[in-house]
Amino acid sequence: MRLDYDGRVRVPVLWDKQKSAIVNNESSEIILMLNSEFNDFCATEEQRKLDLYQQSLRKDIDEVNEMINNGVYKSGFAASQEVYDVAVRELFQGLDKAEEILSKSRYLTGNQLTEADVRLVTTLFRFDLVYVGHFKGSPIMAKINPNGIVSVGPVIDFTSPHGQETMG
Repeated sequence: MRLDYDGRVRVPVLWDKQKSAIVNNESSEIILMLNSEFNDFCATEEQRKLDLYQQSLRKDIDEVNEMINNGVYKSGFAASQEVYDVAVRELFQGLDKAEEILSKSRYLTGNQLTEADVRLVTTLFRFDLVYVGHFKGSPIMAKINPNGIVSVGPVIDFTSPHGQETMG
């Protein structure tokens, strides 16, 4: 491991300062570690009690994560246009489903913040800037997109009402 690395960091990491080593670089695993393994460092009892991966909601949380977060990577790492077309269609169906759920509820699963909500927000932040462009935004990015797969853009109706007045 190079400690003098001065390049751009592209993935989140959980770093052990005492061992000078990466403990984990998988964002979904880091979220779950922070959810339970660091409760002793919480400032309040309310923070300690927050469970982003409640046992009773895990099936629903995992379903949302598979549909959206993992869907991004299925389309992003597709090795053929046919596989990509199926994966990206499923991804956008998942995003539409999330939008439908969130139009009626504050959270994707249950009545409190869960891992599914946290992961959706991070995916949405990265979506246009990273996932669309990096994964399939340009057939000339040979190292990133060696199979020359052409991305499908979202269908957006800019003439439809935004509905912002209904949001609290």
